[in-house]
Amino acid sequence: MFATTPAVAYLFLVRLQIRLLAATLLISAFNSIAASEDQPWAIDKPLESPSHSFSVVQHRDGDWSTTVHFERIHAPDFTFTEVYPWPALFYVSPDDRWMLQIQKSGSGDNISFLFHIDSEGRFWRMEPGLMELAWAFIEHTQSLHQSDLYHTGIDFRRWDLRAHLLHFTFHGTYDTRHETLEVPLTYDLQKHVVARDTKA
Repeated sequence: MFATTPAVAYLFLVRLQIRLLAATLLISAFNSIAASEDQPWAIDKPLESPSHSFSVVQHRDGDWSTTVHFERIHAPDFTFTEVYPWPALFYVSPDDRWMLQIQKSGSGDNISFLFHIDSEGRFWRMEPGLMELAWAFIEHTQSLHQSDLYHTGIDFRRWDLRAHLLHFTFHGTYDTRHETLEVPLTYDLQKHVVARDTKA
C-alpha cells in the first residue's frame, strides 16, 4: 500500500496552487486582450468613422504616425505631424464631425486632442486643448495643482450630440496618499467649455 508523506503532500499542493494561479493569469491575459481589441485602435488597420466619410490608421516606424484617408470627398490623405512611442485611441462622433484622440504619453499618463472636421474634410485641432481645459477646471474646483497628481489623463465616456456634449472622465492619483481621483466632466461642443457632469 502506497503512503503519502507530509512533504510529498505539501509539494503536491504547492504545484496544484501554482497551476491554478497560472491558469487564472492566462484567463486574465485573454480577457485583457479581448477587452483591448474592443477599443477603437487604428493599428495597421483602418478605423472607419461611423458614417464612413474617413478612416484613420496608425503605422509604426520607430514611433507611431497617424494618417487620415477620406472616403467621400476628393481630398488627399494627410499625416499628423506629431509622432509618439505608443499608439492612440480614436473616438469619432456619430456624425463624423468630431474626433477625440487619447494618446498615451507615459506610464499611466495620457494626453488628448479634440478635432473638429468641417464639410470640406478639414481637421481643426481645438485650442486650448481638452486636457488643458480639464486641468484648469480641476485646479479651480478641487484646489489642486498638476504637481499634486500623477498618472493623469482622461477616459472617453460618450457623445451626446443632441446636447452638444462630449462626456469624459478626468483621472489622476494623489501624490501624497496614492488614492485615485476621478471627476466626470463634459465638454460643450458649441461653447468650448468644460464643466462637471452633473448627470454622471
